[in-house]
Amino acid sequence: MKTVSIKEMLAYEANLFKNGLNADLLMENAGRLCAQEILNNYFRPFREYQATVFCGPGNNGGDGLVLARCLAEHKVPVVCYIIPQANGEYKELVLRNLKRAFVCHVSVKEIDNPAALKKAAAKTYVAIDALLGIGASARADGGLMQEVVDVINTCRNIVSIDGPTGLDMDDARLYLPRPVRAHTTYTLGFAKKGLMLKEAAPYTGRLTVLDIFGEVCRHCR
Repeated sequence: MKTVSIKEMLAYEANLFKNGLNADLLMENAGRLCAQEILNNYFRPFREYQATVFCGPGNNGGDGLVLARCLAEHKVPVVCYIIPQANGEYKELVLRNLKRAFVCHVSVKEIDNPAALKKAAAKTYVAIDALLGIGASARADGGLMQEVVDVINTCRNIVSIDGPTGLDMDDARLYLPRPVRAHTTYTLGFAKKGLMLKEAAPYTGRLTVLDIFGEVCRHCR
């Protein structure tokens, strides 16, 4: 199994973008692949159960918005919560997928009071952690993020997208005092080195690598 550092992963993606890979298409592919895995492993006999997607303000959150839309397309009741950018402005891809969620009637609520999430958590069959992705430790300072993670950790089934929020994907260092403790982690593209360490196991749960590049890279060759 190929393993990469965060720096190597970012460089790999940057090279693909330079050679014509469409970032919007890649995000769509990542979100849909994760949604299909969740459908297959958690919702096949229980489509009436609720999924709650917790999104961050960056690209990991964008993957979560795509995922939420895909679950809704398959008739899974889904609610989405997103932590807004500190300056009130979302990245272009996140904003684009917020608009798509609205068009598809997927409920997306900005998080301003984590206490209000507890009711949603109590109704949740699968909680999806799409808060922070690679390179997150440099900008995660606890506070609201930690409070949201604490709510996620009360849920019955927890799935992390790319890596559990609070766990550094390079060295398994904890950048939040209490990271997400996922039952399943779908890491994107390649296995990240830190997720393969034994120290990461209590947080990643069952780790699966999803090839998000296979189809979309055909468009940039």
